[in-house]
Amino acid sequence: STYIWDDVAAANDKVPITAIINPSSGPGGPSDPNSDYVVGMGDLQTAGVKMIGYVSSAYGDRPMAEIKADIDKWDTDYSTWVTGIFIDEGSNSTDDYAYYEELYNYIKAKPNVNSLVVLNHGVSTLDDQWMSVCDVDVIFENTFAEYSSWTPPEWAGGYPSDRLDIIVHTTANVADMQTVVDRAGSDGIGYIYVTDDVMVNPFDALPTYWTDMINYMDCSSIPPTNTPTATAIPPTNTPTATAIPPTNTPTATAIPPTNTPTATLTPIPTNTHTPTPTST
Repeated sequence: STYIWDDVAAANDKVPITAIINPSSGPGGPSDPNSDYVVGMGDLQTAGVKMIGYVSSAYGDRPMAEIKADIDKWDTDYSTWVTGIFIDEGSNSTDDYAYYEELYNYIKAKPNVNSLVVLNHGVSTLDDQWMSVCDVDVIFENTFAEYSSWTPPEWAGGYPSDRLDIIVHTTANVADMQTVVDRAGSDGIGYIYVTDDVMVNPFDALPTYWTDMINYMDCSSIPPTNTPTATAIPPTNTPTATAIPPTNTPTATAIPPTNTPTATLTPIPTNTHTPTPTST
């Protein structure tokens, strides 16, 4: 298999990347991070890529003690690399607000993973109350076909671009990818991930147009005002652990230097433990 974490690391020279690290639908077991993940995260760290750890909230149904245990492991065993948390499967029911408020406060009290909390609803919520329990809100996660008729919620216009994120999969070609990037900029959305990968797991490979997307969003020679940035997802040959069911796959998010649309990266595990990666 081909080692591609270095491709993602190299992209950070052009576009600010935030990587969602996900060994096993979370931080994994006692032996994690394994040696392959250590190599991959080391390459990302050397390149200046920001890394955040994946946790599933099961739409507010996961026991609080379980999710806090995952956060604790990210904060201790991954403290060399991971500086934030990505909360997937976010509920949009107001009945669950207190659950996410407790999570947010718990993460912010941690010494190592408190810098960025991303909450993935995947849909636009009716109002902006959720913005007080996250630093970045994923307000869209769906196909390009659905995105074509989607508009941001009215309340989103009251927030800076670096508080908002969209994830658009099943985006078949470069022209459609560019449409998403351009619209994100005009809609004031600062985090973006676009891929031509499809369900059931659209996050198990880098987009085939990864290089085109990075070049299109290149901020390296453009003042960081409203230029687009990029997102990446390493494929099935990344440092590994167990595979991620499509219902709780991580989404991608990037960190803009100011208010530029940005990119996200999600190293996705596979079912096989790969040997020590070798660069291509």
